[in-house]
Amino acid sequence: MTILIVDDTEALLRTLVRQLIRRVPYTSILTAPSYAEAMLILGRYSEVGLSAVITDYDLGSGPLNGAKLLGWAPSGCLRVLMSGGDVPSEAQANADHFLSKPFDVEALFQVLGV
Repeated sequence: MTILIVDDTEALLRTLVRQLIRRVPYTSILTAPSYAEAMLILGRYSEVGLSAVITDYDLGSGPLNGAKLLGWAPSGCLRVLMSGGDVPSEAQANADHFLSKPFDVEALFQVLGV
C-alpha cells in the first residue's frame, strides 16, 4: 500500500504518518506540504500503484486546492478530501470520501480499510 498525504500543516502530516505506520507498518507513505510538490509526486506515481491520496482542501495555493489535486490522482486510487472549513459540494466531486477536521484517526482507518 502506498499513500500520499498532502497538507500544508506539518504537525498534521507528522501525526498522520505516525498513526498510519503504527496501524499498517509496511505501508509506504509519501508526504507533500503543497499542491506543487504533490503534483510532482503524482507525476512520478501516475503509472504505478498509489493506493490512496489524502489531501486537505485548502493548501494555501489559491485556486489550486485539494479538490483539484484529486482530479489528477491515478484511476483506481482512493481519494480522500479533508477540511477544517466549509467545502462546496461540487468541490467534493473528485473525492471518494470527505473528512471534516478535526477527525478521529479511526475514521481515516475506516475509510482506508485498515
